[in-house]
Amino acid sequence: MAHGMEATSTIKERSTSSELLTVEETAKVLRSSPYTVRRMLRAGTIRGVKLGNQWRINRSALRSRVGLN
Repeated sequence: MAHGMEATSTIKERSTSSELLTVEETAKVLRSSPYTVRRMLRAGTIRGVKLGNQWRINRSALRSRVGLN
């Protein structure tokens, strides 16, 4: 039974790693302000996609970019 729980944990980690974060969530991860995150997005320091007028940042790409892996 413990083996099944490990598999579930791995699946959750994978889905979390490909999750799209908002600017506010990214700011919490980076321990900075949403303004700084938007500035980093515009400068290309971190990559994101713009959906309408809102930015989304891929969690795994962010972790790789800032060395959190």
